[in-house]
Amino acid sequence: MADAFERVEAAHGGVDPASEPPHAPPKRAKRVRIEPDAYLTRTLPPELDFPDVRAALVDFNRTRKGGPWDETLAEVRLRQIAEWGRVRAVAALRHSCGYEGVHEPHGAASSRGPTPSAGPKLNRFHRMLVDEQAKGAPETAREAQAC
Repeated sequence: MADAFERVEAAHGGVDPASEPPHAPPKRAKRVRIEPDAYLTRTLPPELDFPDVRAALVDFNRTRKGGPWDETLAEVRLRQIAEWGRVRAVAALRHSCGYEGVHEPHGAASSRGPTPSAGPKLNRFHRMLVDEQAKGAPETAREAQAC
């Protein structure tokens, strides 16, 4: 029995692994936040390198819930905002002040394409009337009206 004990100690550098405390997982590196005023001089994508975009970024990061962006989040969000273009980016940043994420204002053009019919919802009779007027056909829908 002593022989086996000595072999285990030799194999593990003289320490029995069962008697060691469990190792704690490695700690994650602390994220360093970017100061909001750094966006005045920071390198931005060419699509966003304008004074109004820089000012909107500073305002958003000053008022953002959760504090300013860190390097990783800034890189991802700046790519996303660059795809939107200058005007949409400024509108979204101004609209999102005080919130955590960047969101476009309601009714703004989105990347999903055009919005569904912008006109009012019509019942079947009125839809038929509008369609006939658009075609230039006689107004048979008025004749069909039972009122």
